[in-house]
Amino acid sequence: MMFKRAFVAAATAAVVFASAGGATAAPVPDFGNGGFEEPIVPADYFKRFTTGDPIGPWQVTSGAVEVVDDGFWQAAEGQQSVDLNPPPDVASPGRVAQTFTTVPGDPYTVTYSLAGNPDGPPAVKTGQVLIDGEVVQDFRFDASGKTRRNMGYEEWRVSFVAKNSTTTLSFTSTTPNTRYGPVIDNVRVNSCGC
Repeated sequence: MMFKRAFVAAATAAVVFASAGGATAAPVPDFGNGGFEEPIVPADYFKRFTTGDPIGPWQVTSGAVEVVDDGFWQAAEGQQSVDLNPPPDVASPGRVAQTFTTVPGDPYTVTYSLAGNPDGPPAVKTGQVLIDGEVVQDFRFDASGKTRRNMGYEEWRVSFVAKNSTTTLSFTSTTPNTRYGPVIDNVRVNSCGC
């Protein structure tokens, strides 16, 4: 499994790569549904969610996304994952967001699994991670040679310092003009451990 890591300082939007630290990480208590397991979608299939729809504590804030069952394609963890690109009748790529409690000035780490819809072009799927609406990481995944049963998930990580008592984490696709987008799963948010 490939591992990507970035750190974002509170005062700037610059992303710099950092090495792993030795601090102990603790899950953020009110962050949930990182595997997109709720609501349950039809077995061996997928379900579309559009702007304004909840996916458990997540909210679709732009375009549309599809929650996909593990019987349709491999999940990184659990039974479901999310394709961030919408069906062809929705104009803009999708974005999901979740808000959770943070301590201003404290460091946090977001870890997630990234793949790409293998069913169509382009081969390279791109997207971004945002914290409070600010881009903190650009990601890309080459789905060449991947299949529904071998998605080739990579583990990515980005760290940030909280500015407020709540923080909004978003994932958005930047892959235009296609329904075959980046796929995310197994999102975790930990305090410290940066």
